[in-house]
Amino acid sequence: MYEQQTQQQPSTQTQYQADHAQLPRGWWSRNWRWFVPVGSVVVVLGGVGFLFAIFALVFGLMKSTEVYETALYEAQTNPAVIEHLGNRIEDGLIFSGTMEVNPTSGYADIVIPISGHNGSGSLYVQAEKIAGSWEFFTLEVAVHGSDISIDLLED
Repeated sequence: MYEQQTQQQPSTQTQYQADHAQLPRGWWSRNWRWFVPVGSVVVVLGGVGFLFAIFALVFGLMKSTEVYETALYEAQTNPAVIEHLGNRIEDGLIFSGTMEVNPTSGYADIVIPISGHNGSGSLYVQAEKIAGSWEFFTLEVAVHGSDISIDLLED
């Protein structure tokens, strides 16, 4: 009787191995070698895209403020700035400084890079919003590569 059990056991193991060898492999076991690197790249690119979208949204909102648009318009229409930088003056992608804007109050202390077909410069802006209107304290263009500074507040 003991001999019969030991003889049946190897045949059961062989049958078990044969059954598992014939089972179809799962999706993960067939595809993990390409899925892991592709999934990692997708996650990284998604994160970078999300950060870029936040960055573009914040700078887009700040560039659409009244103080930014007014300062840029003053530089674009000033004859002395046009003489040094050229006719089509455009702002740069990124500006620096601090800005706080509310419906009735706010302040701005920013530097906007500007350029035209003749050269480039920096537009320095310091302003405060009191009772809903902006008062500029500094509105000046420094032309890069020279000592020229153009005060846009002079009449």
